[in-house]
Amino acid sequence: MENKPESFNDEIDLRDCINVLIKRKVAILAVFLVFIVAAAVYSFNAPKVYLAEKTISIAKIEKPLISPQEAVQVFFGRQILSSAVDKLPDLSIKQLKDNLKVTALKDTNFISLALEHRNRHQATKILQEITENFINQFGGKYQQRIDLIENQIEVITAQKKEIEKQVAALKSRNEEENFGAYALAQNAVSNYQKIYARLTGEIFRLKEELAQSEGYAIAEPAAITKDPLRPKPILNIVIAAMLGLIFGVFTAFSWEFWKNRQE
Repeated sequence: MENKPESFNDEIDLRDCINVLIKRKVAILAVFLVFIVAAAVYSFNAPKVYLAEKTISIAKIEKPLISPQEAVQVFFGRQILSSAVDKLPDLSIKQLKDNLKVTALKDTNFISLALEHRNRHQATKILQEITENFINQFGGKYQQRIDLIENQIEVITAQKKEIEKQVAALKSRNEEENFGAYALAQNAVSNYQKIYARLTGEIFRLKEELAQSEGYAIAEPAAITKDPLRPKPILNIVIAAMLGLIFGVFTAFSWEFWKNRQE
């Protein structure tokens, strides 16, 4: 006859577990309350941190003059950050870098800046200073490109006017003149017209570039969160309550296990 397996002494009985919880309810409650009180004290006394955000557009003529990825690296350069730090003695470049997040928005020429700071007014002021430094550093290069294109248009326009004069002079020749000279004149007119068409196309292309060009600009002004980014008292207390309950139950069973071993 087969022997039925005997129940092991170390099997956990659900009833025993409930009895332990009831027996050690005071300890569980004490640990639970300690966690909640600690979370509440921290949440209501910790410095409030706000989030300021801003978006700028990178200048482009056909394509961005500087890639968004390069722009992100430039924003973290000492040249851009130093003037903002100089105006705030309690802020270092390292602290600013740690709290600043710069992101290139995918498939666009926009850069998003986000700064965490304890002072709402200073957060917007810092972002304003940083973006102004960036625009001042690269805005001149954009204007140089625009001026160059406008000069090209002026030169090409002058060339077109000269060609128009040449064509008018050649067309005024009488067919009764020497046939060879007349044929050469007509051939010259044809060549001039081709050049004229090419120059017209070039002017159209350059004007199209100007029409589609965009300078460095603030796409979205600095906006700061109304409520602090952290701490979040309610969330902290809820998490603390869950951890307190878990740790309280663990403490109760550990205590009971230790007491049983002592007996």
